[in-house]
Amino acid sequence: MLYIGRFISGIGTGMANGYYLYVSEATPNQRAWLASCGPVLVSLGVLIVYTLGTITTWQKAAIVSIGPAILSLALIWIIPETPAWLASRGRTNEAKEALLWLRGPGLNVDKEYQELCETNAKRKEKKESLLRALHKPNVWKPFVILFIFFALQQLSGIYVILFYVVNVLKDIGIDMNEYAASVGMGVIRLFASILGAGLANSFGRKILAFFSGFGMAIAAVGVALCFRFELPSWMPLLCIGIHVGASMIGFLTLPWVMTSELYPLRFRGSLGGFTTSIVQILTFATIKTYPDLKAIVGLEFTMWIFGVAGVLGAIFALTILPETRGRSLDDIEMKFSSRSNDDSSIYAGKIFSHAWSQPKNITLQRFTSISEEKQSNIAANPYVYDNFCLELSPEKLEKDISKFPRRN
Repeated sequence: MLYIGRFISGIGTGMANGYYLYVSEATPNQRAWLASCGPVLVSLGVLIVYTLGTITTWQKAAIVSIGPAILSLALIWIIPETPAWLASRGRTNEAKEALLWLRGPGLNVDKEYQELCETNAKRKEKKESLLRALHKPNVWKPFVILFIFFALQQLSGIYVILFYVVNVLKDIGIDMNEYAASVGMGVIRLFASILGAGLANSFGRKILAFFSGFGMAIAAVGVALCFRFELPSWMPLLCIGIHVGASMIGFLTLPWVMTSELYPLRFRGSLGGFTTSIVQILTFATIKTYPDLKAIVGLEFTMWIFGVAGVLGAIFALTILPETRGRSLDDIEMKFSSRSNDDSSIYAGKIFSHAWSQPKNITLQRFTSISEEKQSNIAANPYVYDNFCLELSPEKLEKDISKFPRRN
């Protein structure tokens, strides 16, 4: 029964990631802080469940958890589909009604509705299947970027520390109540997610991801050093708290937010679902292999791996990760579809072929160019130029002779 329950809840968790997609399409101008509110509410729910697990049995905690699930199911029927999704399926009247519902009464949505229809018309002109579009930069580039982002997220040990915090502390030599440790991590996670939501409105994705990766790297290295030199117990506790807090302002939340930003609209649902499936498999593999990895290489080396991954994540954030703050979803899509990206390989091929097709005799090419430039003058006065297109007019000859010094 537990396996069946976990399977069903796993499907529900995967579908719940559509929240980020809905926010990005329904409220594009407010998507930064609204999308960051998702992790805040998740952290609040985790803290509530941890607290329930401390004061009661897991069966009762599971029963209480049914309430929010039923409430979510009831509320989901109140909100409309996103205007972009409705417009993409030709339901333009419903799209306008959805805009009016989402923006609130008294606001004029005619301009936004017109832009939505024009954008949708352009997309229809380029309509094609996902398989035929896999080679396009606005499809494969976001996928590669997000895959690397999520891979570094897993390698930095975010979920490992969240799931194995009690075991990590016991390995270091700190024996503490597992319930107190779980609740403590839940509190840190909640406050850090609130901080991350506030920072998301003021700072870009690159800056937040950089400091998140760098902070996790320092914390992981700190845990490794605490294990090596047997430092006071409060230091590894502080490092683990920093790791959890740093992850919440960037690497734990931003990959999910950017999944709904980078993909083009017509493939956002399918590619977002595919990416979510891959990430959940990666998370499963990371959590299941950690005990074996620790048994083989030890806790200290494992933390060094987490630290290196954090540094690589910080470098990735500054160099490769695109900045999406303050940009519309259409602008982001067009950035990946720009000629500099779309035709880069074709353009490089043209340059290469052009280089090979250049005439070998540069001198003759120069003479030919001169000849073409002066063709009209030759036709007017055929005695001014010789067969090599050298000018032989009296004025030109006199000018050339004057350049040489006269001998006495």
